[in-house]
Amino acid sequence: MNMHKFSNLQTFMLLTALACVIAGTASAQTVGWWGFEGTPGQTAEIGTIFPNRVNSSLLPAEVYARYDGAASTDYQPVFDDPIFEEPYGMGDPTTAFISRSTLRFTNPYADSGRSQGCPVRIQDSNGALDLQTFTLEGWFKMEKTDFLPGWRAIFTKGYGSNGSGGYAYTYALYVEDMSGRIKAFFTVRDGNGNVQYLEGKGFSGVGAISQSSFRDGEWHYISLVVNGTMQTANLYYDFDANGAPGWIGEVSLGGELVYNEAEPLVIGGNNLANWQFCGSVDEVRLSDVIINTARGALRKNIPNGTVIGHFPMEGDCKSTVFANYWADPELSAATGGEMPTFTDREKEMVYCDKDGVRIGKDVDAKCLTLNRGKVQWQASELLKACADSLTVEFFVNAKGSENANWAGIVRAAYEANSKTWLPWNLSYTTDILGSDVACRVDTGSSYNNIIRYTSIPFNGEWHHLALQVWRENDNRTSFVLYVDYKQGLSGSIGGNTIYPDGTYWGFGLADTPFVGRIDEVRLTKGVIPVDDFMRLEKAPHGLFIILR
Repeated sequence: MNMHKFSNLQTFMLLTALACVIAGTASAQTVGWWGFEGTPGQTAEIGTIFPNRVNSSLLPAEVYARYDGAASTDYQPVFDDPIFEEPYGMGDPTTAFISRSTLRFTNPYADSGRSQGCPVRIQDSNGALDLQTFTLEGWFKMEKTDFLPGWRAIFTKGYGSNGSGGYAYTYALYVEDMSGRIKAFFTVRDGNGNVQYLEGKGFSGVGAISQSSFRDGEWHYISLVVNGTMQTANLYYDFDANGAPGWIGEVSLGGELVYNEAEPLVIGGNNLANWQFCGSVDEVRLSDVIINTARGALRKNIPNGTVIGHFPMEGDCKSTVFANYWADPELSAATGGEMPTFTDREKEMVYCDKDGVRIGKDVDAKCLTLNRGKVQWQASELLKACADSLTVEFFVNAKGSENANWAGIVRAAYEANSKTWLPWNLSYTTDILGSDVACRVDTGSSYNNIIRYTSIPFNGEWHHLALQVWRENDNRTSFVLYVDYKQGLSGSIGGNTIYPDGTYWGFGLADTPFVGRIDEVRLTKGVIPVDDFMRLEKAPHGLFIILR
């Protein structure tokens, strides 16, 4: 499955609540959730710990040495960029985390056929991982290659000796040598109490994973679901058109799983540190319930209502959320214009939510002032994450008399075939038709769709503007502009907005840059209700004396 198609198919959701808006809260049904957070490009040394997000004091995951116990300095895993270099998190809105890096395993095999890499081990001293019913899921990317010697363990839970000198597993999900098929080992106790080793169980159901489908160098969602009551195991792989994990197949265990609590759960190998996985892993979650629904499964998923950027404009252009993904913007001035500056704004104003709780700055604060200046961010990964729906809102203070015709207020843009495309754009206009705000939305199949809204109050006072752009269906994009919490214009255009690499967005970006002040800019994934817009209120001032 091509994961870029998959991400387009799934921009139907995305991920969490973050900064104030994205900290995840794990479900009570989640036993362990391990991310692999580090600095991309750096080595995850032996002994590197990945805390359990559910309870950091329990079940930490640790990088450990290769099979002979030697400290491998050549083949330790490396932190890599997030999936698609986009700030996608994993999970549904109630149990979500941001993935800021992935972990890439290498797998050089010695002449003996044993791997020398260093997987990740989760020790289990109290049997917390010994579950009869569970869901173990995560994101995995196998290196693209025609031939990989040896078996590649996606994850294993060791058991110990199989009684004849071999090593057995309570369960192991692995990629079979040569064929590339995903298969499993299970150790169970049958109805007579005898231990059975079910080796090489293949999931051969509808859409079984072939060598070409998993060894494609793309990210895939994999979930092993064991039903202790039914004594069956199901494998789920990627997602279907409805967003639910695709069903691959079921195997019968014929008994309950047999555990050895001294044996760890290992990601990307086994406790002997052979069967090393060759590729990358991200966001592994173990739950003590069956999870196979569209809502419960891990996914690249930013839920609607997630704030992806909030810019208070307090002397800089930095976001208070997703800060790592908002590079410092480029500031410039048009011919005859001035560089953007930050100036004091009125002291009697505060920004708050619908309940009057302050969400912005101190009362004595600054704002972004533009006098034909430009501020632009390169943030295509964030905009692509919101390709299906986005709300851009901010406060603006301008005078129509100071702006020329078609002064650009805010827009997202990219260059294609020597032409500038505008996924969305707001410009101030003043001509024979009067003073308007014009909205233009471009798609891959249509452009220059301009709708004007008259009677914009650019009168030197602060006003709230909000532009919403969303994918109506596969062939149409809709948009609506709100002015001071009232709908000002709406429309639609054929095709869908796209955000290629190199897309930028910002203020004062147009042939005729804008003159005015901008404050408290917020970008939100989804079409949020008007009640959730930011508010502008006057703070009380003066002395109140109450006589009784």
